[in-house]
Amino acid sequence: MEDNFEKKHSNLGFFAFLSVVLFILAFLLLFFWPEVLKGLDKLGGINYRNNSIASAVRVVQENSEPESAPEPVVEVVPEPTPVPDPVPVPEPTPEPNPVFISAPESTPEPVLETVIEPFVEPDFSPPESSLGGGSGSGEIISGGGGGGGAAVVDATAPDKPVVISPDDFSSPFATSTITFEGTAEADSTVSTDFSSDTAVATNGTWSLTLSGISEGSNTIIFYATDEAGNVAINGTIIELEIDTTAPTFDTFSILQCDNSLSTTTCLSGSETIDISWTSSSTGIASYKVWKDGVLQETLTGTSTTLSVSNGASVSVEVSVADTSNNTSTSTAQSVDVSTMPVVINEIAWAGTQSSTADEWIELYNRSSGTIDLSSVKIVASDGVPLINLTGTIAASSYYLIERTDDDATSVTADLTAAFSGDGAGSELSNTQETLSLIHALGGQASTTLDSTPTTSSCSGSWCAGSNVANPFSMERIDTGTLGSISTNWRSNNGFNRNGTDSGGNDINGTPKAANSNAVKVAGYYCMPETSTYLSGGYYSPTDGTPENDGYCTYLATASMSGKGHRVVFKGIIASSTELASHFTNHIDVEKTEQGDNYTGNGAVQGSDFFVAIFKIRIGPAFDDYTLFTNFFKDGSSAPPTFDYEILEWKYGVAP
Repeated sequence: MEDNFEKKHSNLGFFAFLSVVLFILAFLLLFFWPEVLKGLDKLGGINYRNNSIASAVRVVQENSEPESAPEPVVEVVPEPTPVPDPVPVPEPTPEPNPVFISAPESTPEPVLETVIEPFVEPDFSPPESSLGGGSGSGEIISGGGGGGGAAVVDATAPDKPVVISPDDFSSPFATSTITFEGTAEADSTVSTDFSSDTAVATNGTWSLTLSGISEGSNTIIFYATDEAGNVAINGTIIELEIDTTAPTFDTFSILQCDNSLSTTTCLSGSETIDISWTSSSTGIASYKVWKDGVLQETLTGTSTTLSVSNGASVSVEVSVADTSNNTSTSTAQSVDVSTMPVVINEIAWAGTQSSTADEWIELYNRSSGTIDLSSVKIVASDGVPLINLTGTIAASSYYLIERTDDDATSVTADLTAAFSGDGAGSELSNTQETLSLIHALGGQASTTLDSTPTTSSCSGSWCAGSNVANPFSMERIDTGTLGSISTNWRSNNGFNRNGTDSGGNDINGTPKAANSNAVKVAGYYCMPETSTYLSGGYYSPTDGTPENDGYCTYLATASMSGKGHRVVFKGIIASSTELASHFTNHIDVEKTEQGDNYTGNGAVQGSDFFVAIFKIRIGPAFDDYTLFTNFFKDGSSAPPTFDYEILEWKYGVAP
């Protein structure tokens, strides 16, 4: 028993000693561990400062205690001193828990065994930068904590985004706000170097609106950033130009307006107007011409012509568009068109009784406004005369031009001029002249406002007027009918006259007064005709007697109202006999009468007749019926007024 007690006491002392030794070793190892690592660095050239413990120390103690349970052996593993380092270090795989082996009861003295596992160099390569290239594979590192699965870190940059819309950047944009659309990696974020605005590529498509883009040339780079924060090194570069400045007009003009016939408005004597414009702006794509707001033409040139109907008043303007589709419009110009605002109304081509050199020409303003004659001239077909006009003509008024001086008539002339021109002589021909009234358009073009008949249309002579001892002027019948029509001219009737010549003789003409033939032609027809006779035509009416059922119809214009007479004369004006006369209370209405007999009054083939319808004033102060009939019968008196109409015709069949 005593031996056993001593033996147990000896064993306890040994274990106490061993525990003290292990504690001292652990303390020294913990205290000098950094120096050990430095020594290993020097020996092996490997940096262990940023690594966890490279190997684990396992202590195994074997002890046999048959009578009692073995005491556990505690393994103390000192923690390394942490050293900061900017390079991330993968977390080492933890060592398994220490293993404790109980010594059997028969085990002799315990033996301490220290096992140092061989060192394995860890992989310290950092993951690829999120700004890396678009190729490469992801890096897998072990997960931490409760032994879960491995996490995958995406280090692959996405492809650069694709811009689909706009699809053309070759032309400037006319706006500083543009919406871009395209494709990119699904759920990536598209951004630019232009602004902080971004867009998410939902399902791989994105839309991003950028505002405030600068005028002129711009370069914008589009980037894509995936969900892991990787950004493509290469962005999509877009070069574009912003042009929001509209082109402008330097000039815009209409030739006929620059040389207007009116002092207050643009009045053109032509149905064709000439438009031109200039612009110093660059990048112009096209011009458009508008009339009353309706597009007429699109062109790239800077001039054109436009048709406008006679009597119309239109608004004309031109718009310009550049290649960016910026547009501007010229100032609108109103244009009135009248093809005969002023006409040649009377020509005394044979002069007067006092002098054949006292020639004169009269113009008439048909328009409702004042006519400016500063760009108008009278030109003969042979160049003589050529008369440049001056001044103006008031509405519905006359303009008198006298040759050489103001003595040709007693009426005050508006212009005196030598009737000379581009050829020899300085007078109107006594054979014939074709006179034209020309509107000169600044030397670039001209418009003929009116003209007299051509030589051939009047058998090589003047169409009217006469060269006798007391000459008769050539008068226009209707100012609204073309002057080139030969039947629109007649000689003065010798009764409706105005003014005297230089010798005091009555002029067979009406300078600055209504023409003697300004009266309108009456309407008249007899059975078997059913419509009015034409002036100068041949007709064979049935005698207007009750037994022959002969009826004749008289027509008058609405301008002749009131009481009047309808009379048939055989012969010509101032040399005729009264055939039949009918009084009427309503001269302006159609009237059917009987009693107009022709064969019974000596009518034969070619006999001259005329019908006169005239208004009479009622009252003791007037004797209009006597004055009118004397005028028509023998010319012994002048017509008291111009309120009459006539129609001349011949009896028989046209030869």
